[in-house]
Amino acid sequence: MPAHLPIALALLLTAQITTATAPAAHASWTQPQAITGPSATNLHGAGNARGSQAFAWKVSSERFVRLRSQSGLAGHIRARIRLPDGRLGRAQTISSTREIVAHPQIGVSESGDATAVWVQAGRHLRIMAAYRPRGGRFDTPFELGRSMHFDDARPAIVVGRFGDAVVAWNHGRAIQVVRRAGNAICAPRRARACFRPKVSLRAGADHALALGPLGSAYVVWAAGERRAGEFHTRLRMTVIRRSGLVTGREHAVSRAADGDASQPSIAVRRDGRADIAWRASLPAGGEQNLAAPIMAVVSSPDAVTSQPRAVSLHPGERPQVRGNRQGEAVLAWNESNPTPQNPDGPQVAVAARPAGADTFGAPSAITPPGLAAGGASLAIDVTGSAHVVYATTPASGPAGLTHVRAPGGAFGPPSPLPAGLQPLSLIAAGAKVTAVGLVGSTWQVSDRMP
Repeated sequence: MPAHLPIALALLLTAQITTATAPAAHASWTQPQAITGPSATNLHGAGNARGSQAFAWKVSSERFVRLRSQSGLAGHIRARIRLPDGRLGRAQTISSTREIVAHPQIGVSESGDATAVWVQAGRHLRIMAAYRPRGGRFDTPFELGRSMHFDDARPAIVVGRFGDAVVAWNHGRAIQVVRRAGNAICAPRRARACFRPKVSLRAGADHALALGPLGSAYVVWAAGERRAGEFHTRLRMTVIRRSGLVTGREHAVSRAADGDASQPSIAVRRDGRADIAWRASLPAGGEQNLAAPIMAVVSSPDAVTSQPRAVSLHPGERPQVRGNRQGEAVLAWNESNPTPQNPDGPQVAVAARPAGADTFGAPSAITPPGLAAGGASLAIDVTGSAHVVYATTPASGPAGLTHVRAPGGAFGPPSPLPAGLQPLSLIAAGAKVTAVGLVGSTWQVSDRMP
């Protein structure tokens, strides 16, 4: 997003924010609450249907270390729980403090158990995890597996309502997946034993996870392949049962004609079919992770059940798809659509798939005209309402706006987040949603209450 705006545009934005971002009458945002200290980075959070939340983040030191697998600044991972009433549990260091760490991720079950994962460089590049039972503390971390990469390992986790969990990471030669059954009794002293043996999938990156209605794990990723002597990425999916067995072969989600695939997102319906969205480069080429058309498709556990379709032809990135209890799906992404009022064109767009349908409707931009915006985050609360939050660059400095869509409806006008909170993500926890962002150098949260 541009660092500055022309004076005329700044005056226009001031008027727009004053008139178009009045808070909705039925809801308001709470004052920001600090989650971390000033030295935290890479914060990740998750919520459950009862309103509890869990957070994990990285703290870097100024101590440079040379390890067998990596060299850099030593650091550690910290985590804490936030109760439905907003009270914070004590922050706890859950990793080694003598090695190099990255990419913390965390999930929380409906009962309040939490599991955190991260990548840790020491003698080896290891994927680590730590488990916290409800009302207790995170116990000794344990190794889930190893990787040939540090920055690109990117462990991801999803935790189900009954405590079942799935973790995936990029090993280098394969996407590796482990899962924990929800009915396992995972006391901290045997938390590692609850995870079943690893499943190795075709090599690739940009993996995304979801849990199905019967506890099956859906894994979608950009798998590498060679065509006509060139390397390309094609989106693939597989499903792993609660037993740890793969239900069938991997199947291709994207088509070669759509170009390279990356940045997938997945949401599973109650009937076991999945809505999948991704960024697809133009058929003529294009580098991975540059803005490109956003594609979507519906897939069953065993095969694609609808034709992949471009939801938007504007250059886009970071699509996020979520489903609600009414059977709908909502998709949000960042895109570029230059206009005379906004020559650089960064904006946030959305589309919705009606219940029972297999395709998304026409996309629409929700960013006010002339306003540069990006960093969209999407969440759906327990009532089925969808919330989108994003950062803007008005003349007064970084700010955040949010929009709400009731089931079956359209996104309403923008309303502002508390002053000073620059949003980076959105978490659904029961009937509330929580905006997570930076206030100065600390990570803080603000709740939108129904």
